[in-house]
Amino acid sequence: MILMNNAMEIAFWFWKRSICFNDLLRFGNIWIRMGIYAWTSLHHSFRRTVSLRSLQEKKDGRKEFE
Repeated sequence: MILMNNAMEIAFWFWKRSICFNDLLRFGNIWIRMGIYAWTSLHHSFRRTVSLRSLQEKKDGRKEFE
């Protein structure tokens, strides 16, 4: 019950500060875009290293993982 009271107080404080739902959505969009960008860049770098490894293996004529 105490936790619920604190949550209500925090929500009331946010409402008093008049932080709009649109602002929260805007911040959420920024975070989501940053996350997607980070994930895609990591994914591309991982794919690049894998393709380089496979090319190296083809050149050497051996396969390390099957």
